[in-house]
Amino acid sequence: MQKYNLTLIFILFAIGIQSISMVYAQSGSNSFHHDLKSEKMPWTKIPEVDAQNFRFIITGDHTGGEVPGVFDYAVQRINELAPDFVITVGDIIEGYTRSENDMQNQWDALMHSLNLLEVPFFVAPGNHDVTNKMLLDEWKKRWGYDYYNFYVGDCLFLVLNSTEPGINGFADHQIEFFERVLDKHKINNPVFVITHDPLWKMKDENGVEKLNGLLEKHNVTFFCGHEHRYQYRMIDGKTHYMLAGLASGNNRGTNLGEYYNFMQVTMKNGEMRIANFNLEGMLPLDIVNNNTIKQVDVLRGEDWAYIKPVVVDNETTRLVQGFLHLENPGEFPLHINGQWTDTEIATIAPEKIESVIMPGKSLKIPVFLSLTKGYGISDLPLLKPLLTGRYEQDGKNLEASTSPVWHIDFIKTVKNERQNPKSSEWLVPERIEESWDWSGMEDAAFALQTSADNNNLYITATVQDDNWIENTPYDTQGDIFQISIHPDTTFLSKAEPIIFEFRPAERKGKCINGCDRVSDYTAKINREGKYMITEISIPLKPFDHQWFRMNMSFSDVDNPHKSDNAVLWWKPPWQSDDDYPGSGLFHHDKEN
Repeated sequence: MQKYNLTLIFILFAIGIQSISMVYAQSGSNSFHHDLKSEKMPWTKIPEVDAQNFRFIITGDHTGGEVPGVFDYAVQRINELAPDFVITVGDIIEGYTRSENDMQNQWDALMHSLNLLEVPFFVAPGNHDVTNKMLLDEWKKRWGYDYYNFYVGDCLFLVLNSTEPGINGFADHQIEFFERVLDKHKINNPVFVITHDPLWKMKDENGVEKLNGLLEKHNVTFFCGHEHRYQYRMIDGKTHYMLAGLASGNNRGTNLGEYYNFMQVTMKNGEMRIANFNLEGMLPLDIVNNNTIKQVDVLRGEDWAYIKPVVVDNETTRLVQGFLHLENPGEFPLHINGQWTDTEIATIAPEKIESVIMPGKSLKIPVFLSLTKGYGISDLPLLKPLLTGRYEQDGKNLEASTSPVWHIDFIKTVKNERQNPKSSEWLVPERIEESWDWSGMEDAAFALQTSADNNNLYITATVQDDNWIENTPYDTQGDIFQISIHPDTTFLSKAEPIIFEFRPAERKGKCINGCDRVSDYTAKINREGKYMITEISIPLKPFDHQWFRMNMSFSDVDNPHKSDNAVLWWKPPWQSDDDYPGSGLFHHDKEN
């Protein structure tokens, strides 16, 4: 009996030890799982996580004006926090290239940085990452999926591709995939939705209405990026977080939502806690929220201060009057102060601006420019005051600066004599698209001369480029220079503008729009080193009323593989928001 009891006790003890071991193994086992089938997976390695207690970090955009060194510094800070894994909202390489070599170099640089990260990294595509088919194919080659799902315990993660090339919104197959996944997920269990673009701004795009309908009944938290600004939004009872850029350039202050940003989500026994991080410390989740977003949007949009362009009769005008318009569409008083930047050839009064604009109100301040003797309107640099706007709301100083440009143009007279094109002065472009890709007049510039006789109008434009790109292996054809002319200075007629196009690889220019109005024309090209001299001769007949508008644009391709090259505009593009009556206005007198 004693022997039997000892044996029984031993068996019961062994069973107890085994039971304890099983409980410990179950609580400590990895609760990460997925249904993906590809050989390549959209993460760097499988995380080891506990279903009830885990932490993950979400990172904002890395690129789109990336500041060198910031991402590697962010990796160090994330390692110090030791999360279970990291997931991005996209834009992890600079992209916007059609060069295989450039693309591989970008991925190599990113992977070098990710090798410093001590925890798994989950990818999500942004517009920079999958701009074109080559980039999307490379993404799938490296990561297997451009949209996917996975689970940690009862938590479902949905990673969407909101920037698929050629799709305005989400492809049908993507929505169908997430519909199948959500149908199997319990209503009350957490769902984390990761997109690059904010869904609330995509409401009219393909598949978004159906996707929102699928998510409506679930316990969802949304994370996105793209705009390089932080926002906390409650929309239809759902929480949306837009992360600021993790390493991108916008960094005007936390109260505007512009800082180096990542967020940490902690799940502890079914309870979710979220922390908002600047790289240098923690911030409130509502640093930019539904209450402050209106004022933040006013300051970030920079439309609260503008100066209407002025067109004077001639270049020698010495005194010019304009108006600085200050507006406050916000809900709190807007404090504005600033002054004009110095210029040696003119004085501007008032030199300093100090005003308080009440909500919904505006103010028009007269501004006077006096030119120094010996200078003309064409000598003026870009004129712009440095203004700071500030809202005092909820104990915060919401503050940002803007520098609206005062465009002063003059009516240009068509000369009777033709001059040496090399004597022309380079013209300061009033608008530059993709301005970060233009390094100044030595990079690209243009000059203009006009003349006429009794029969023809002659236009000579000289373009300077430090690196002429004649052809590319893609759909674009290198550098392109265009001259646009319109006899109707009001743009009220339905007639198309006349547009001439010049490419450095060709010997002649050509009319590409409105050509039936100038069928008898010539357009020549003369290349001399870094200069391309273009000459147009067109009949004066379309210009019988002696007035016309003209504009020039130069698409400067410095890297044939990039798809976001700088475009220089002499005057703002016609009928754009920046266009103004009288810009590029010419007059000629045929009798003289």
